[in-house]
Amino acid sequence: MHTVVSTLAILILFLLPTGAMAAPNAGERLRDFTLETLDGEQVQLSRSLGEKATLVLFWAAWSPRSAEALADYQELFQTHGPTNGLRVVAVNVEHQEWDPAEASKIQGVTREAGATYPLALDKDLSVFAASGFTSVPSSILLDDSGAVAGTLAGYPGTLRQEFHKQVLLALGVPERPRPEAAAVPDVYTPKGKEGPLPIILERTPYTAHLGDGEYSERLALYSEFFEEGFIFALQDLRGIAPSEGEHVPLRPQADPDDPDGTDESTDFYDTIDWLVNNVPGNNGRVGTMGVS
Repeated sequence: MHTVVSTLAILILFLLPTGAMAAPNAGERLRDFTLETLDGEQVQLSRSLGEKATLVLFWAAWSPRSAEALADYQELFQTHGPTNGLRVVAVNVEHQEWDPAEASKIQGVTREAGATYPLALDKDLSVFAASGFTSVPSSILLDDSGAVAGTLAGYPGTLRQEFHKQVLLALGVPERPRPEAAAVPDVYTPKGKEGPLPIILERTPYTAHLGDGEYSERLALYSEFFEEGFIFALQDLRGIAPSEGEHVPLRPQADPDDPDGTDESTDFYDTIDWLVNNVPGNNGRVGTMGVS
């Protein structure tokens, strides 16, 4: 299965016109298109724009990540479409030459995802080629004027969360903070090093924060990194020292369907997001390591 999917992706890449190899930039406008659904109805992009935001998804039935994107966008559409002005247009990019036998597969995937938004067919991949993408799935977020506000090539786990945040921001939906957040990490910047600098983050159950004017002995473990010009961030896990909540050793992974669910990965994500947006002189790159 993986070999077949990879081969199809490579074929699409080489069949696309060579002039269309750059995803759209923020502020640009997509070329308007009109495509048919499986039922023969027409879907025109300019007539399908949302009041506040529009998601355009290029997907294929042979792509497992496409099925995930279809389902996730259905949840966004169901939650924010009627009340917050979100529209979704899914464009199928199965093959460069349309095969009617693929219709049942496409219907099966969309049925499984529960998709209720328009599902159009790009039978010759001309719309997909004009978009500049080469990855399947790929997504474009349009703002209330129809201009590009964000893009997502593929559907990787971490970047999709950032893209979902962009969608909510475009809709004016405030981000819901997770409960009992871990404490803001102690941050140490090396002297005499010109930025921007990368960050190393360690989250530990061994008491990182000792109080104002006191320094954790764990910093000695990373002296070579300070000399190389790394910013160092040290944070207590939940329930340790100033961090809120209950400390659970080897905390189980949170249920992805629970918006209040927390685990080490969600805390890590929130902490990295805080670091890159609040620590002066960082270059946006965060690595992690731990010594026991």
